[in-house]
Amino acid sequence: MVPLFTGGLPMTQPYQQYTLESIFEDAEPQSLPRIIWRTSGPRFAHPEDENLIQITEHGINIISCPDIRQNVRLSLLIAMDLAAGSNPVAKHGDHARRVLYLNSYASLQTLRRTIAEELMQRPKEKAEIAARFGIMAFSSGTMGRCTDAPRTAIFEDVLSLDNSEEVRRAQYRDVIVLNSFEFAAFTYYDKLQLAGALLEWREAVPLTIIIFTQEINPLLEAGWAVRGPLGLLSTSAHSINKLNRRAKKEDRVFNETNSKNKIKLFYTSGGVLDGVEYPKNYSGTRYPLDFFPHHLTGPIPDGIDAIQLVGRPPMNRRSNAEWRSEIGVEEKVYEEKW
Repeated sequence: MVPLFTGGLPMTQPYQQYTLESIFEDAEPQSLPRIIWRTSGPRFAHPEDENLIQITEHGINIISCPDIRQNVRLSLLIAMDLAAGSNPVAKHGDHARRVLYLNSYASLQTLRRTIAEELMQRPKEKAEIAARFGIMAFSSGTMGRCTDAPRTAIFEDVLSLDNSEEVRRAQYRDVIVLNSFEFAAFTYYDKLQLAGALLEWREAVPLTIIIFTQEINPLLEAGWAVRGPLGLLSTSAHSINKLNRRAKKEDRVFNETNSKNKIKLFYTSGGVLDGVEYPKNYSGTRYPLDFFPHHLTGPIPDGIDAIQLVGRPPMNRRSNAEWRSEIGVEEKVYEEKW
């Protein structure tokens, strides 16, 4: 490929030209995707098990599960297994890989606790995992605007050591694991930027991409085009793994808590405040909607349950003026509408 010079480090052009004859030169025989990680245990022997996960090498793998905390634990388990090469169920999982873990949701304390618990169960692999396992933690919603940072951590184009103008591509990671696609970017544009970057990285180097999402879409299948940035990834995905598909309706829709005496804040699947519900016979202060954290990642006051709406349409949205009028609060200068 011909290098382009832009005043600094030479960059590789984003296309190649072929003739009908040259396109078949150096063609490698096509092979089936290689499974490098698979859910272990006898109950996962059947390929249609609802909690079966299969990760293919050098492909995009999407894992769909509404429980984001389960996603954090599971994504760390997979990442550390691949770094140690210790998943005996996978036919081709017999060697370690360099893993970059992209965190967009979990707090530092959660990461520390989960990693410590996992390392306690495999003390002999700690050194091996430490040598091949790296973490990049982003503030929620910011990854779509700063994709250059993970890109340079995965690969970069550098000048050859002999001071020539030849460019070589140095790859530093073989696997990337993103623990929450929804929390990596909040706006549609940022999600589209992130999806495009993931596709670009996979084309640039032999890379295994593992993406965890909370979206539950029955049309989301490998090779199928569905709407949205995640659908852009699904068209190139090698595997789509859907967990907890047969969970009880009340668990799937509300992630319900056992408390009946708390104020409940309802957030959309993207984490944006959608409504508030007060318990029966509530005699305390009723606050306007803008009093509560606008996003699920905000500080939730004590005595309040934050419930994320997954797998159902948003609630009937009303303006903040209507909320204030309902609870008897005089409307002042407030222009934002839901």
